[in-house]
Amino acid sequence: MAQTPKQTPKTPSTATVAQVALAKQLFGSATQKASFLKSEFRNQASTAIITAFGLVIALAWKDVITELVTKLNPANNSLLLSAIIVTFIGILGIALISKWNKNVGG
Repeated sequence: MAQTPKQTPKTPSTATVAQVALAKQLFGSATQKASFLKSEFRNQASTAIITAFGLVIALAWKDVITELVTKLNPANNSLLLSAIIVTFIGILGIALISKWNKNVGG
């Protein structure tokens, strides 16, 4: 029977260990950036969807307010008065939401 030479286990070189460490670091960094991108995408998408719902609600109320102003003030300037009322309500809503957002954020 022929004897096979003993194989000694190879120890990784310093360069290989450094490459593995660098690969792990790069993978961790890429994973962290991908997680941030996913989170940011969700934030922006939810903001866009909420804005779309807000626009639909505003369009529905615009007709109601225009009709109400026309009944209260049948003069020709009812559209102008309606626009002023909607603008006032919008500014009030923005101010309230901004104040609420500051309180929630810290």
